[in-house]
Amino acid sequence: MKKIISLLLALALAVCGTLCLFACEPQKDDAEIRVGYMAGPTGIGMAKLIHDADTDEANYSFTKYADTTSANTDLMTGHLDIACLPTNEAAKYYNQANSDMQVLAINCLNSLYILTNDSVEINSIEDLEGKTVYTCKNGTPRIILEKLLAECGVNATVSYQIGEGDTALTINTPQDIPPVIIANKADIILAPEPIVSNALSKPAAVHEVALDLGKSWDEAFDTPIAMGCIVVSKAFAEAHPLAIKDFLAAYEASINYIALDENLDSAAEYVVETGIMAEVAAAKTAITNLGDAITYIDGADMKAALVGIYNVFGLNVIGGKLPDDGFYYEK
Repeated sequence: MKKIISLLLALALAVCGTLCLFACEPQKDDAEIRVGYMAGPTGIGMAKLIHDADTDEANYSFTKYADTTSANTDLMTGHLDIACLPTNEAAKYYNQANSDMQVLAINCLNSLYILTNDSVEINSIEDLEGKTVYTCKNGTPRIILEKLLAECGVNATVSYQIGEGDTALTINTPQDIPPVIIANKADIILAPEPIVSNALSKPAAVHEVALDLGKSWDEAFDTPIAMGCIVVSKAFAEAHPLAIKDFLAAYEASINYIALDENLDSAAEYVVETGIMAEVAAAKTAITNLGDAITYIDGADMKAALVGIYNVFGLNVIGGKLPDDGFYYEK
């Protein structure tokens, strides 16, 4: 009898202990998460999440940035918790400043297209031989095109300056490309979505999409074009792992929603709501063109893809070395 009572008491204590642990363990972190995004593909994938933030219980706030330097500065000074950055810039910031940053996920693959006016015909990467392609100075487009041309043995000039002297026009960021397209200032232009669809929707635009750069890249390299990623302050991630877990789940769900053809109408409306694009029709075109480029890749697959693209980019554009393991966020 005493043995039975002892067993019952032990069982009761075990159950109570388990219930106590379950009850005491925090199941949700309501910390506010301040998120910075660009007016580009990363913003498109986040559009549903931004739309839902006004009604959901999640405590998220979003700020749209015109340039990645400002977003990174705000992340490093504690004014942001999460930011979307080009993959090369994320690695460079991490390496150069030993920064308090970790990459959470890849959120954008290829979004680059060659545009031409009717003065030139381009059907393949080889058709760029001897020609000049204009694109932005900063970000990944110029780096990607230069690496692809070198790999394919194509002798073309990649420039971010139109004209010379006092009247020269410098294309610094992707946001500087639309006026070049609309005013027909260059015969051949490399531009990312959604800038492509936004610019080509204007009545004055005479360019057309001539080449999807991703197809040429896939033929030349065995690693995907990982153009964009989302990063977090390491201190914030360590202090709020549950909040980060919930955010990433919601962000992945937003990307998956935007990617579904059946959601195209509402997805385009959300993109316009964010201020990334001005017209629903152009947003639909951009989302359709991007297709699987708006993606969510984390964990080991993320690390493998980033190491692959960093090796192609070359160490000089990512701060002189491959980021160490501390750069990669682990769930």
